[in-house]
Amino acid sequence: MEQNLHDVDAIFDALIIGIPQMNLLVKALNIYLQGSKIHKLNELLKDPIFAMHSNKDEKILLKSKMTTDRLFRYIVITCTVTATMFLALLFIKRYYDPTSRLSVYTPFEVNSWGSYSGAVFLKAYPLFWMGCGHLCLDYTVVLYFCQMKVQLEIIKSNIENLFDSDDPTNELIPRGRHRYNDEIDQDIKDRFIHYVKRYENLLWFSREVNSIFNIPISINFLTSMVATCAATYIFSTVKILSFQGLFMLLLIMILSAQVFFICYFGNLVQFESESLASAVYLSNWYSASPRFRRILLIAMLCWSRPLSLTVSGVVPISLDTFVSYVKSAYTLYAVNSSMVDSKQQ
Repeated sequence: MEQNLHDVDAIFDALIIGIPQMNLLVKALNIYLQGSKIHKLNELLKDPIFAMHSNKDEKILLKSKMTTDRLFRYIVITCTVTATMFLALLFIKRYYDPTSRLSVYTPFEVNSWGSYSGAVFLKAYPLFWMGCGHLCLDYTVVLYFCQMKVQLEIIKSNIENLFDSDDPTNELIPRGRHRYNDEIDQDIKDRFIHYVKRYENLLWFSREVNSIFNIPISINFLTSMVATCAATYIFSTVKILSFQGLFMLLLIMILSAQVFFICYFGNLVQFESESLASAVYLSNWYSASPRFRRILLIAMLCWSRPLSLTVSGVVPISLDTFVSYVKSAYTLYAVNSSMVDSKQQ
């Protein structure tokens, strides 16, 4: 039991503290250096071209807001439980080994339970703020992805209903007397041009988000994979139903969640973008004039290429990438485990 507790302390100091600190530093520097670009992104979100024009648009926005709020609560609860279990592990370590010391500088001797509690506070206090920093910065990236997903969903919804009309006189009548919807309602063309421009602005927005957060997301993927590998190795050496095993399991879940949520919302952006071209087909396009149909066809060709986010400009941010991430983490764990077993033999 004592040896396992020492192993947990060592792995936490080397990988679960050291690597996330470097990761957080990169994220903070990126936010500082890319401040002007981020300001432009926020200004674009305030632009009237991204405004809500109907109750349906507002419902889509509110649904997305509820999803992100729920996600934030789940992350905070999981991080709080994990932090509490980490503090409990430090006291359990002291209980089994009264001479144990924490890897933190203290201006006092750690001899009694009171002084040890003070040392635990000095070690855990920076971790609390480091966790808050990771949470806020990762959540910011997720919110930008959600904005893209919401805008794509609004464009798709309005394109599908572009030719819908409540005018009962606009019915099919014999050839030569039929008038097309875009001839009856001159506003249809203006609305369509609005959503084309809206997509063009969204395309610029996605490229800027990809450019700004490319390096932090790449490093986040790499460091999370290494830390997950190390935590998985420690998890395999302890009892699953023990307090220590549950702590390591929660730790693995948090490390994986850092990558999963980014991949999940990136996948949503890709899905909504891929279904945008089909939204034109699902509309009443046959009620438009031949001239307007040619415009719709050109738009469909432009929208047939999905708006996808990437890591390092190569790897797409999607659920397929998360599966590859899990496989890579397991591969690192298997190689590390085999090397340790061969040395013991």
